[in-house]
Amino acid sequence: METQITVGVTGHRHLFEADKPRLGDEIRRFFLENFDANQPVRILDGLAEGADQLVAGTVLELKATERPNLRLTAFLPMPIQFYEADFDADSDEKPSPREAFYRLLLRADETVELPLLPENRQLALEGGDFNRVLQYDLLGAQLAAHSTHLLALWDGRTEDLKPGGTGDVVRRVLTTSPCQKKVWHIVTPQNKKNLTRPENALQGGWIE
Repeated sequence: METQITVGVTGHRHLFEADKPRLGDEIRRFFLENFDANQPVRILDGLAEGADQLVAGTVLELKATERPNLRLTAFLPMPIQFYEADFDADSDEKPSPREAFYRLLLRADETVELPLLPENRQLALEGGDFNRVLQYDLLGAQLAAHSTHLLALWDGRTEDLKPGGTGDVVRRVLTTSPCQKKVWHIVTPQNKKNLTRPENALQGGWIE
């Protein structure tokens, strides 16, 4: 029996605009070179600003042309009514990150909303702020648990990893499932101050 292929997506939110076309090419190469056109492939994507939205858009383009076997799952870290607050609705970008989120959500094949953790659920019921980092950590754990492959748009930095962040998800997969799950790494610079651009930026390949 053929193994179900499930690709989890993780990546940085803050990308350089000039890098996006090349990153899109590397995303397409990942799907075209590694999976047969007749093989069902499910993609778990949080649709967050940046890498997630870039991957989701590329998957939908491929699905409409060369790879109708791709199935996009909007895999959200919390219920939509809470998650939408993480997207800027007043950005100068057109569409705004929130508009892009909803456009992709409408085109996804299915939507999975992870529930609020018990401690967060109680805070939400009381009308207070809850710990969103816990929800992103939950998302990272679920991506690692349910994916056979991980597509990581990551700069490769391994210091000061945040729970549920891109580097933490990669670490979780590599340390908890050695030799069982494959990680395709597209070296992706973060558009943040004081971060050196990797020498091998925008190159993709398997982490050995």
